[in-house]
Amino acid sequence: MDIGDIVQGADQYAKIKADFYSKALSLMKYDAVGVGETELRYFSESHTDKLYGDVPLICANVTTDSKKLFASKPYIVRQTSSGLKVGIIAVLGNQVVYPAIQQQAGMTVTPPEEMLAKQVAKVRKKADLVILLSHAGEQSRKFADIPGIDIILSGHSGGASMEAPEKIGDALYMITKSSGKYIGKLVLDIGADKKITGFAGEYVPLGKSYQDDPEMATLVTDQDKALEVYYAAMRAQVSRPSPGQPNAPHAPQPFVSANKCRECHASEHASWSNTGHARAFEALRKDNRQTDPDCVSCHTTGFKAKGGFTSEIVTPLLKGVQCEACHGPGVIHSRKPAKGYGLVLESACLQCHDRANSPTFDRKMYMAKIAHKKEASQ
Repeated sequence: MDIGDIVQGADQYAKIKADFYSKALSLMKYDAVGVGETELRYFSESHTDKLYGDVPLICANVTTDSKKLFASKPYIVRQTSSGLKVGIIAVLGNQVVYPAIQQQAGMTVTPPEEMLAKQVAKVRKKADLVILLSHAGEQSRKFADIPGIDIILSGHSGGASMEAPEKIGDALYMITKSSGKYIGKLVLDIGADKKITGFAGEYVPLGKSYQDDPEMATLVTDQDKALEVYYAAMRAQVSRPSPGQPNAPHAPQPFVSANKCRECHASEHASWSNTGHARAFEALRKDNRQTDPDCVSCHTTGFKAKGGFTSEIVTPLLKGVQCEACHGPGVIHSRKPAKGYGLVLESACLQCHDRANSPTFDRKMYMAKIAHKKEASQ
């Protein structure tokens, strides 16, 4: 099961992601996907609720302007090989979806408590075990007060840390972790009366000990190729003159590379050369991700910007997290050096060192690792 916010971005980028996940989730034989706010954003563009192929999208409290349920079903019931009937119901937290998003998507997100009281009672009559997929962050904890829910799996956790399931009232509570780096595993002991008699849970890290599945690896490769074409088209569009405008003289590229910076800042360049930032692109080779746009964007310089990194072949001088990734494009400064260039704001760091990729990020501690020394260590 997944609790939503799978598809990301907008326009063609989101479509590429949605196409990939519809195939990937089917390949992994997922039973259900809950609705997150990014699914609503994507719907406002694509106008389809079949986001993930044959895997049902379920949600009990999101309706269209015509009062029709947005998802294919409010809940589903599956039967295990041992005969246990499992009901899976999903809700989207009204507090995590801005009214503007609801209006844009033509949707109404009803407070989950109103729907759950009614829907859980219906599921309870058909199932021995009831699981709630709650894309509501901390609000999910409150749903343990609703009778009939055995397990709450909470999404939109916002970087919250949890290592094992927690008992809240009569329900078991467990959050999800982001970016597909962990599988949440919950093992239940079920008695003869089909009640939970014991439980254990953990987050299994998907590290290098697991080999790539050949079919999944092919899907990833196909997605990466499609994303490369998309980004190339975006960069070409940015650099193309507007209709009716004469071709402007060729302007200098905004990124000059660390090699240019070295001409005036030799000691700082030498110090940078010994940091993980300098080796960031090479780190991608360990997992064969040097062509994955989602990874490359944080391991190169200016990837999504005009004149930035395009590919290892076309723009090799912009590999790695170089000076301009933190200080900004340097062409003007290199031509006319002056004070005021290069201020590094924390927001620049957080573009890549976010909760998903750097959950332990501490700016002071991380800055100490990359501080420019007057003389590089030998």
